[in-house]
Amino acid sequence: MARLLTAIAVAITTIVAGSAAAVADTGSDAMGLEIVGFELTPLSFNLGSPGSGRPSPTRFQPGPGGALRLGKLRWPGAYWTLVQAGLFVGGDTNDPGTVFAHIETEAGANLNAGAHTFELGLGVGAGILAIQYQPTGCDGSCYLGGAGVFVSPVARYMVRQAAPYSFALVARADVLAARSSTNCLSTCNGRATLFLIGLDLGFGFARARPPPPVPLTQVD
Repeated sequence: MARLLTAIAVAITTIVAGSAAAVADTGSDAMGLEIVGFELTPLSFNLGSPGSGRPSPTRFQPGPGGALRLGKLRWPGAYWTLVQAGLFVGGDTNDPGTVFAHIETEAGANLNAGAHTFELGLGVGAGILAIQYQPTGCDGSCYLGGAGVFVSPVARYMVRQAAPYSFALVARADVLAARSSTNCLSTCNGRATLFLIGLDLGFGFARARPPPPVPLTQVD
């Protein structure tokens, strides 16, 4: 697993360095309407413990994960995503795993720090999270999590903002704020929080440019 995490980190660093060197965004070309976007999240970290002397789940779990985003409106200081839905499946055959499925809406702010731009937002929606902390030997279930209302603080570092596509690094936390059911593939024995890290891609159109100023004609 350590080699896989190292390889992913090197790949992300290489992509970011190449994109930053090749792209020079301008405000007039910034994307205003994103038609479709994707979050690719191959890395996860979890918090939560079953207690009673039972083992904690494997904290770092790579695996296929992603989200499809439809309709993101971007203004100079804010953004709003109409809807996004995603799935993450972590672990392997030798390691207890994680399953997370969700659908939500998201809104946030665009923050500029010199030449760097960040998106800080909050998603709210419904989902189900199941984190297995041991494969067998539990009293009824070996899972943490549940189903209900999730809130998802998210941060993006925008490597590219100009239309027709955007590219960013993304990190988000998925917190089970209101558990409506303890059913998560089986009966969950406790709450858990999932953190996802990866890349963000969006495709859309540039923000409308203001009309050029009308020159004043001097009258003699």
